[in-house]
Amino acid sequence: MNIWTKLLCMLLTVACLGFLSGSFVQAESPMIPKSGTPVSVENWEYHWGQFPMDEEGNFQWERGGNYEGIHNDIWISSIITLNPPHRGARNVIWYRVQLPPTQWSDPSLNIQVHGKFRIYSEKKLIYQFGDFSKEGTPYQGNAPRIVPLPTDSMGKMLYVEIHSDSKNIGFNPYPTLASHSEIILDLLKKQSDRLIIGCFYILTGMISLSSYFRLRIKPFFTFGLFGIFFGIYTICRTTIINFFYDSPLLWADVELAALVGGMASVIAFLVQMFGEDRPQDRALNVLWKLHLIFAVVTIPFIRVHTLQLDEVMFVYHIFMLASLLVLNVYVAVMAYQKNRDAQIVLLGTLFFSLMGVIDFFNHLFPQNMVIFSISYLGMVVFLFSLIGVLIRRTVDMIARLRNSEKLSLVGQLAAGIAHEVRNPLTIISGNLQLMQQKGYSEETSQLMLSEIKRINSILNEFLYLAKPNSPKLEVNNLMEVLNDVVYLFQSQVMNPPIQIIVTATDKVLLVKCDPNQLKKVFVNLLRNAVEAMPDGGKIRIVVRKLKVNVIMEFIDEGTGIAASNLKRLNEPFYTTKEGGTGLGLSISRKIIEEHQGKLQLESELNHGTIVKIVLPLARKIMIS
Repeated sequence: MNIWTKLLCMLLTVACLGFLSGSFVQAESPMIPKSGTPVSVENWEYHWGQFPMDEEGNFQWERGGNYEGIHNDIWISSIITLNPPHRGARNVIWYRVQLPPTQWSDPSLNIQVHGKFRIYSEKKLIYQFGDFSKEGTPYQGNAPRIVPLPTDSMGKMLYVEIHSDSKNIGFNPYPTLASHSEIILDLLKKQSDRLIIGCFYILTGMISLSSYFRLRIKPFFTFGLFGIFFGIYTICRTTIINFFYDSPLLWADVELAALVGGMASVIAFLVQMFGEDRPQDRALNVLWKLHLIFAVVTIPFIRVHTLQLDEVMFVYHIFMLASLLVLNVYVAVMAYQKNRDAQIVLLGTLFFSLMGVIDFFNHLFPQNMVIFSISYLGMVVFLFSLIGVLIRRTVDMIARLRNSEKLSLVGQLAAGIAHEVRNPLTIISGNLQLMQQKGYSEETSQLMLSEIKRINSILNEFLYLAKPNSPKLEVNNLMEVLNDVVYLFQSQVMNPPIQIIVTATDKVLLVKCDPNQLKKVFVNLLRNAVEAMPDGGKIRIVVRKLKVNVIMEFIDEGTGIAASNLKRLNEPFYTTKEGGTGLGLSISRKIIEEHQGKLQLESELNHGTIVKIVLPLARKIMIS
């Protein structure tokens, strides 16, 4: 198993064990009294509908005389404080509870209400959240609020009036009671991990964006956006953010925008990492654009209260889960095809999807919520999986740069050697031809001539590496260039016989290329395939046209290459053939890269080799 796969498996295991142990400790902690720990306020009673009011608009708290208040026996004991039964079409609910007689210097109530609300102590208004001067109850956010209580309210009755037009009304979980400082410290303890993780996401994203502006590699840009967006999303899901600016609705809008931006960035990143202009890649490109369109269309309507934010979030959660399902299938297919990067990413997407499903059901059934938001944990695993893939790609890029440096040094050396050796070789070759004409040993002269020819061929390869000129790119029909080379090989009598079969989706495939250089690549690949089949066989050349690219595959039935040797074939001077220079594949790769293309090699011992070339069509190529 690859080291990155092992690392991510360990991370996944530790995260799961940490989460389970945290949940266990959280479940058992109420049994252990701790100094300074907020007290959970339970035993609430509720009443549907508004209190009766007198002619002056004052609530009639008690019944008797001319008052028509609410009898104590009409209050219902509440087991569920969010969406209790028998709501019907009502959008107003009252709760009351007897506060414990515990004394604090600055008592406060930490309560998370779905809707706008008012709190009364001793029948006097002590706190209000939301605008009660307007009709309707637009969504105001449901972030926890820290409500200061009068010191003399302990041990007395507390009333909570809640208005909500949305599907949720009430509060969840049970409010907690403590001093103001104790509540803040408790929130910091519980949510500091999210704050730290969010800042880590943002820092990682900024580093990635910095790398993009230096290297201009697109995956670094989308990965940077992913880190920044999900960092903002994670921070917005904390109560601490309201300490800096108390506007829950604003932070809820930012949370939605960051979530949408993060999902769009993830999808675009995966397409850039694994895409090859296939139908599924084009579908994912449409998908991330749909996410952005969703945000652009819905957020303005939320701001003017035409749409309810909680309903939009519910719809987007469904859309997001469907997108995650598509991503998992997309990555799983490539992982099944033994793509190591895809296997790493698949671990992250599966774990992130699992956490997202749990969060979705918490949002769908908030009154039964036991596990609080944990999608940020899934993001941690997912982030590390993407970092692992980026590291692998970066290491590969560094290796390619080193090979390019080697090739550059070899080229400089080759230029001097070629100029110094070519002239003496010309003289020797001429004299050997004279010796052959005057009747000297033909066998000896032929051997010397063949060796000189071989040396001259090697020097020509050195000279190509030293040549600083870029290829002269002109629009040509790729099939004509290929057919010329195939015809050359087919016209030769090869023993054992070799059959070359060309299959193409189109007869005309226009690319900007230097025909002579591409012929050099095709000749080199066909020669390698022939030498790999000492007993004869078939060479299949498959040419496919995609939207902006052409893919060519040279497939032989030869001896193949061992996995240990396959990794080293990119190194100059490394070869698996007797008498080979190890420069042919390096030269071919350099030519293809100068044509804005890619050359990839797949092989298995005793099962043949596939050389894959990707070239851009003429209308899309960009020459730097």
